[in-house]
Amino acid sequence: MLSLNIRTFNCCRNYFVHFYNCYQIESFKFYLIRGKKMSFPDKDKRKKCWASRDAYWECLDQNNDDSACCMELKKCFENDCPNLWVQHFNRKREYLKFKEKLQTDDPLEALKEILIFFTLCV
Repeated sequence: MLSLNIRTFNCCRNYFVHFYNCYQIESFKFYLIRGKKMSFPDKDKRKKCWASRDAYWECLDQNNDDSACCMELKKCFENDCPNLWVQHFNRKREYLKFKEKLQTDDPLEALKEILIFFTLCV
């Protein structure tokens, strides 16, 4: 029984290692396609990225999330930040908006909207 558990563990571990390596390879290919280097931004580049993100988010807030009004700032944001950071920041913004909506709105209404959304997705 112990050898079966170790064998199962090794199989699962190998699967996750393979999955992680494939993810790294895919993101490396994506960087090569976009023509960007895979390097960690230095302090000045990070500050520039954060400033671009903040400007873009402020524009979205002022225009009720109408991205058509903020296309120039969006392009700056995407050019100044690594692609994975852009994806992360976009997800974070959506999460923060969702969290704020849950705190300000009626929780039952928000739950109904979530259920409607998931039923439409299925």
